[in-house]
Amino acid sequence: MDLIPGSVSHWHLVLNHLPSVGTLVAVCLLAGARYALVPAALVYLRTTLDTSGTAPRSASAVARAELSIVLVDARLGRVGWRTVARGEGNDPWTALTRAVKALTPGLP
Repeated sequence: MDLIPGSVSHWHLVLNHLPSVGTLVAVCLLAGARYALVPAALVYLRTTLDTSGTAPRSASAVARAELSIVLVDARLGRVGWRTVARGEGNDPWTALTRAVKALTPGLP
């Protein structure tokens, strides 16, 4: 990945040099789409403390999942939008489910 300046306040990620970009472009062309929503990273953390490290969070939340999602413009190979969805639960799968549901509030 290369970083190129997009403006004074932020940078755009350019994905042209990754081998998987060609595959992403091919799939988008077959589907007739310009953009692809791509899971970029998933991190599981074991947690029972709040951010200050002093008071317990909820007694049942022992796992936290952080799911990074990017919206890629397949024609340009650039990341147009990115976010990190977070969720907590009793186990990693529940935490991941809650992180995904955090992306779509109001939907089941």
